[in-house]
Amino acid sequence: MPAYVRRKQAKRAKKAESLKCESINKSRPKNIRKLLVNV
Repeated sequence: MPAYVRRKQAKRAKKAESLKCESINKSRPKNIRKLLVNV
């Protein structure tokens, strides 16, 4: 496998991971706010 292909795949994987983290982080503050409001 050429190096540039590996690099491309790594970039894609990193982007997917960061998107996953972003969605988790976006959903988390709402839940925390709800918990704070409920308490």
